[in-house]
Amino acid sequence: MALAAALLAVLGLRNRRAAIAALTVGLGLIAILLIAGTAWLPGALSERVSGLSSYVAGPNPARTEITDDNFAVLERLAHWQVGWRMFEDHPWTGVGIGNFGPEYEHYAPAHWYEPLGHAHNIFINFMAETGILGLIAFLLFWLGALRLAWRYAGGLQGFPAALAIGVFGTLAYLTVHSLFDSLFVQHMQLQLALLLGGVAALGMTKAES
Repeated sequence: MALAAALLAVLGLRNRRAAIAALTVGLGLIAILLIAGTAWLPGALSERVSGLSSYVAGPNPARTEITDDNFAVLERLAHWQVGWRMFEDHPWTGVGIGNFGPEYEHYAPAHWYEPLGHAHNIFINFMAETGILGLIAFLLFWLGALRLAWRYAGGLQGFPAALAIGVFGTLAYLTVHSLFDSLFVQHMQLQLALLLGGVAALGMTKAES
């Protein structure tokens, strides 16, 4: 899903007709999945796609028997629930940056006593650790980063434009991926800062010339 979002974002900036065609194909595939199911897909992909509905109307992770097939879904649901409960108890400022893991034990549902250190969803994680104020700040930063990449993708030429388009695609990828995981625990913010800094520097250099 994240890869599809990134490819569509890049295509949209490079060639809007190609983006529309890709979106049409994507919607067609979704329609086929809804009508024919996932049995025709390769095994691993079929399991992934079939499990997506569980995130929308998932089982209670504290009352569901854990198997190899449902472990990944239940683990995420358990951490999402914990993050949301932290937010409910501390709606404005959260439990503190980096405190999801230490605070987890006070909210852990049955069978899920070991914290991963993050909520398996970057937006829920910000809500839990920094409350609504931190979430708003993060969303403003994220929208600003998207705007920066979008602006220079259309206003530059050659390598600077290609870099801006690539960064926009990266942000699109991270937006979707971050709904199910947190890549920032791998210090993704450092790579993202370098990419955004590169785009801004090239853009300012072009503007000055």
